[in-house]
Amino acid sequence: GSLKPEETVTLREAALKFVELMKGDSVFAAMTFNHEVKIRQRFTRDATKLAKALGKVARFEGSTRLYDAIDRAVQLLDREAPRFHRGIPMRRAIVVISDGFASASVVDRREMVKRAIAAGITVYSITLPSYMLSPTQRGGRVLTPLDATRLVHTAGGSDFTADTRNFQPVFQALAEEIRSSYALAFYADRTDGQFYPLTVRTTRPGVRLRISRQGYQAPAGRTP
Repeated sequence: GSLKPEETVTLREAALKFVELMKGDSVFAAMTFNHEVKIRQRFTRDATKLAKALGKVARFEGSTRLYDAIDRAVQLLDREAPRFHRGIPMRRAIVVISDGFASASVVDRREMVKRAIAAGITVYSITLPSYMLSPTQRGGRVLTPLDATRLVHTAGGSDFTADTRNFQPVFQALAEEIRSSYALAFYADRTDGQFYPLTVRTTRPGVRLRISRQGYQAPAGRTP
């Protein structure tokens, strides 16, 4: 969906505030997409570089190569982002800001989802208001093509519906969600190419777990 110039400024300021909240050991990259996908800034810890890159974006409008952009982001993150910092695995996440509609993508959306999951990437979406309202939910939004892929759910992320008058609460909630997550690792010796479901439980009462991965895909080969 298109954003007015003042809404674009509000979005950019909120995104930079998000970077400020997440800075430290984090690295960031920025991409934009409409009829083409552009890498505005490759991975950096320097917030001023991101501010400069995002400052060049004046408008968000036109056809959207949404799936192509996500696929490109997956490739960029998988190939160029550091996997460890001081010996600790880094959280790998993509934040997609769009109206959820893909009008010009050429990549196969099913393959895009598979690549994101295989790379161990969590995908979050910030959905801008659509001009189309849900016929069953007053003031709600329609199910978007991005929703239909179930990419965000499958990749363990969350969707945040944005208010173009104030993006700040959305980015604040997103930062809190990412910072409150934990990574669990295990070693598996299966090489039979099968999918194995995983379950995580806690003994602490009153704690609700939201698991980002439902299982793991063993590599193809012979079983030891």
